[in-house]
Amino acid sequence: MKHRKIKSFDISSVQLRDPQFLAGQEAVLSFIRKIEPERVLSAFRRNAGLSDKGFHPYPGWENARIGGHALGHYFSAAAMAARAFLDDGLREKLDYIVRELRKCQIASGNGFLSAASPALPAYPDIQFDIDEGKAEGETWVPWYALHKVLQGLCDIFIFTENEEALEAAEALADWVWARTAGWDQAVRRRILSSEYGGMNDTLYLLYELSGKESYRKAAEAFDDPMLYKQLTEDRDALDGVHANTTIPKFIGALRRACALPEAKDSDLYFHFAEAFFKRVTETQMYATGGVGDMEHFRKDGMLDHARTQCNAESCCVYNMMKLAKMLFQMTGDPRYADYIERALFNARLGSVHPSGGTTYFNPMGTGFFKVFGNSDPDKNVFWCCTGTGMEDFVKLAESLYFQEGDALIVNQYISSEVNWTERGVLARMEADLPSGKPFSFRLRAERDAELRIRFRIPEWTKKDAFRVRRSDGSDERSAAPGRDYLELACRLEAGGTAEFEIVCPAGLRAEGLPDAADALAFLYGPLVLAAELPAEDGKELAEAGIEVVAPAWKILHPGAVKLDISYGKTFRGILKEEYRKLPEGASFAELAEKPGAYMKRIGGEGLSFELDGLRFRPFYEIAEQRYGIYWYWD
Repeated sequence: MKHRKIKSFDISSVQLRDPQFLAGQEAVLSFIRKIEPERVLSAFRRNAGLSDKGFHPYPGWENARIGGHALGHYFSAAAMAARAFLDDGLREKLDYIVRELRKCQIASGNGFLSAASPALPAYPDIQFDIDEGKAEGETWVPWYALHKVLQGLCDIFIFTENEEALEAAEALADWVWARTAGWDQAVRRRILSSEYGGMNDTLYLLYELSGKESYRKAAEAFDDPMLYKQLTEDRDALDGVHANTTIPKFIGALRRACALPEAKDSDLYFHFAEAFFKRVTETQMYATGGVGDMEHFRKDGMLDHARTQCNAESCCVYNMMKLAKMLFQMTGDPRYADYIERALFNARLGSVHPSGGTTYFNPMGTGFFKVFGNSDPDKNVFWCCTGTGMEDFVKLAESLYFQEGDALIVNQYISSEVNWTERGVLARMEADLPSGKPFSFRLRAERDAELRIRFRIPEWTKKDAFRVRRSDGSDERSAAPGRDYLELACRLEAGGTAEFEIVCPAGLRAEGLPDAADALAFLYGPLVLAAELPAEDGKELAEAGIEVVAPAWKILHPGAVKLDISYGKTFRGILKEEYRKLPEGASFAELAEKPGAYMKRIGGEGLSFELDGLRFRPFYEIAEQRYGIYWYWD
């Protein structure tokens, strides 16, 4: 298969203008800017036998066997922010961190870097020996943590052009290659059964950056075609599989197809990634774009049975969006843009607190609330989802626009600007989805320009109603039913402008669950609506993993039930208050087909609707209160 080469824009060329997305981004940027280099470096220095200069690692997971995992995401996020927002302060911090990390590598003598707390302090890479079965002791996904550091160094090079960061990445990859070259099949199978993050993904990237065959060979050591085949073909093969372990493995498969397009198995690896994405989104996905319960996939289609306080781990959405973006760039298929839209507006925007903390789990069970990490790095536990949250909120704008030849692809309707410097064109989108008003799109040319514009026709709008009106009043409509993009030709003279009005009707719609014939969630366009429940003073928490907590009680006044949690296992505890009365004279099928006929919009309340005494508003707006997305109707 010959893949398309759709290009993303440089992260500095696209700027958000939407107030809701900007608020989330600024809150997370504030967290990123508070992180201090000396504390970042302390554990790396300690493991290299250097002085930590009296500084201590950040708390929680960063002061544990998995130390370095969130710092790697910080490297990536800070590098992206330095480029996107011309943040010299972050650039200077990263330059200093890279210089000091190179000193650590020189001191170690073999390029190794780690911020983990090893079982034997004098033996900093013992975790890898334990993982390989060559030593005994306590370990915690060492390859996963190392992957984040390696990817972070690559991103510092890519986004800040720091050549020393590439040297550091290559030195660490040399250590990886030397290690993997010594694996026999038994050790390799042992590692492949573990959570190793996206080691093959990043090593293939480094192979593309450097051309060094050793990195390709090291990447191949982490490829697992037997697993890819099993999880995409066998019935219920995903049941009980750790979601965030698995999604990056398919990203690695897809990266292989990108890095080795002429390889005879390139199409096979692409097929694995494509089939996996399809399976997850069709059988494992909630309305928000989130997947999983207590970090794991469940049986295909068993979504209602897995609605608890521990759904939709934020890391999984980070990786699903990454996979979707790569698949879109190779295919141009708008279903990947549809997923990114769903995830951006709901799973991602719904995972940040106004103060800057982000979530680990995002409950799909009705009657729970979100639990956020602390917005102060000194008090944060530094979950895996803290790291991915840092990255995602910096690169919110990365999937809004793409380019293919002379075509500008408009994939998302979010207020923003894109500067297409190669064409000398600046484009600006003004969009307010909740208002229901048409979107406006304006081009300005610095020099004569000819281009095509492809407007995505979203899955949630009526294709025959979608149109683009030019400034001369002429309407452009999709020529064929089912067409997913409307393409227009545009010619501009230097200094000239062109304006378009995009009519993209949004309305209320409903989505069900495959294993619950009487359950519905409601959406307005792409926006998932949640019914907010009465506020309360006490919110008892229960342990849901290592320093991870989730709501202990499901409460829908007057009903309440306390639900136990153990790692890998949760309980549903359905309450009678989750069952609602159908509108008078309406059947379930009628409510599901035309919810707009029965839900009353509340005036002066933003995007807000009432049904059976429940007040629904966008899921992303709810931070502190208990809520319910899915309800049973009879």
